[in-house]
Amino acid sequence: MSLEKEVGVDLAIISYRKEAFERRFGCTVRDLMMIRALASLDRVKRVVWFERPDTIQEAVARLFWPRANGSKLRRHKRVDWNMIGQLTMRRKWTPRSFRLNEDGLSMWTADELPECRKVLLDFHPTYQPPVGGRKGLLYWYDMIDNFTKHNMYDAIERELTSAKYAFVKDHADVVTGVTRQCIEGFTNARVIANRLLREAWGSPALSDYTEYDLGFLGFITDKFDVAFIRRCASLGLKTLICGHVYHKVTAAQLASIKGVTMHGGFSAADSPALIQKFNVGLIPYLSDRTHDESPIKFFQYILSGKPVLLSRHFNDIEEDFSQYVEYYPELSDEQLLEFTRRGANSEIRTALATAAGSSPAVFWETAIADILQEVMKMSDTAAA
Repeated sequence: MSLEKEVGVDLAIISYRKEAFERRFGCTVRDLMMIRALASLDRVKRVVWFERPDTIQEAVARLFWPRANGSKLRRHKRVDWNMIGQLTMRRKWTPRSFRLNEDGLSMWTADELPECRKVLLDFHPTYQPPVGGRKGLLYWYDMIDNFTKHNMYDAIERELTSAKYAFVKDHADVVTGVTRQCIEGFTNARVIANRLLREAWGSPALSDYTEYDLGFLGFITDKFDVAFIRRCASLGLKTLICGHVYHKVTAAQLASIKGVTMHGGFSAADSPALIQKFNVGLIPYLSDRTHDESPIKFFQYILSGKPVLLSRHFNDIEEDFSQYVEYYPELSDEQLLEFTRRGANSEIRTALATAAGSSPAVFWETAIADILQEVMKMSDTAAA
């Protein structure tokens, strides 16, 4: 298909997270952000969102949600009544549950919009959609993470992921991934770094008063580098840790450290105010438990004027802000303390927030139209 004349896009989404996740935590993860950013484009004429069918409990809860009107985004709603599969197999049941959406996917495929190309954007790590033989359909797979390495997945779930990635290699027209490591072994693939939605984040007011030297926003899992937090505490640094707990042992270890405050879970709306409570943002992930991710919290920190301490290099965008970024395994105690003191400097905070806020690399709204155009070109090149 020639792209000399820009065609419209009729977009279907197979998401990893559900709308309920967004209602609980806000629009804080890659797939939800990309859905929102793509839906905002004039070129995208329709968005049909296929998420995992509701459990019975989820379906009841959804009855009390307010209705959204006037949006081009429509959700394909189904209920999975098989409680035994849901309870006994958990995430391993998800690929079977997703099959309940396939009638809706067939209806979307058959319902042609004038002067539009159909694009199926799939984020899911285990479900294999019926894309074979669907003429004119662009199948775009996005690796929001490398789930074959995911620390919250068991052996069977990783096997399901490996099978999905083999399916993607055979069927996807275009593959995108959050890091270079994610897309290794895939053809017609490129890296799309994480970003933030400007609409959702806004412009947080900078504060001169901080209660903590260091701070972390994110889920508490077993990849958290507890030893580094102990090191910081031994230097007299105070740390605020905010996030829903997925690994109770790690949370208990952190809570036992003098100088550490555990805030607990929070929503996206709380993030700007929480970040203003500390001087330096943390991304303290153990190297042997990371899975090729690009932490979104990095962008939240820099937009709030907070320099960042990381356990390792995660994203090439870090290089654009190199004077505000350090990798703590390389730092002596004195260097660590000095970097933390720099984070307390209001001029440094203002300069960083200004630089991040004016960078087109930081926001999905700025980049998503170009990304969609490139995906379409990549697909046409592969088909030629």
